[in-house]
Amino acid sequence: MNNFVLFIKTMFSKLKFLGLILAFLICFLANGFAAGSIDPSGEILYKYLSSVASEGNNDLIEQLNTEPRNLEWDNAEILEFKGHLRFLNSLEEGSPDQSRLFFIRSTDGKVYILTIPNRDHAEYQDLEDLIESKLNFNVKVLETQIGEGNYQFAQ
Repeated sequence: MNNFVLFIKTMFSKLKFLGLILAFLICFLANGFAAGSIDPSGEILYKYLSSVASEGNNDLIEQLNTEPRNLEWDNAEILEFKGHLRFLNSLEEGSPDQSRLFFIRSTDGKVYILTIPNRDHAEYQDLEDLIESKLNFNVKVLETQIGEGNYQFAQ
């Protein structure tokens, strides 16, 4: 009987130790995912947008291009920073709103989806020519939910 009691105590002690390790791992993973959702570098958003384009998800690309045009931009935060203009092309053909997504990446890595109010607007013509250069941006920034995600848009 003493051996049985000793066995139970030993097992309980090991289970308690394993429980502590499991609790630690759960906390670590939860904090890792939470930190990833904030993602100050913008890397997660960039990878996500790249996957959207490579999967040919033109519906989401169109939503990201068109829905922010209806936002109230008058009270948007104004930011000035240096960065680069980039774009992603969908693998699926479609209108520019369905197949091309421009974004701004600041030198500290933050990513903002560029909202083009009107494809014929003079300030947004020949954007492809600006891709290679580091630029000074003076933009309005808003965050909103599109579909299931929150995005920061720049205009």
